[in-house]
Amino acid sequence: MFGFHLDYYFCCVLAVSGLLFILVAYRKSSLSVMPYCLGFILVLAAAILFFNTENRIVNDYQGGLDANEQIVLFALSALTALIIRKLSSAGKRIIRKNIN
Repeated sequence: MFGFHLDYYFCCVLAVSGLLFILVAYRKSSLSVMPYCLGFILVLAAAILFFNTENRIVNDYQGGLDANEQIVLFALSALTALIIRKLSSAGKRIIRKNIN
């Protein structure tokens, strides 16, 4: 797709976003199945997208990610997913407030 590092970052953002959908739906204990399905689909899509686009079994000395790069990219992608989730919920709240 884009390059190994950017692919890892993008797919981690998708996976963490999916996990956040599932956790928020569980916390609100909503009876709707849609948020659970959306979260599960995002997690599966991230894994399928990452592993089926190119050969990902690469050593870190052959162009793969070493542990330091991997933890930094994962932390940044988790932070990005949290920021996206907070901005979307704040946007929903503002829209809901303006409609009423």
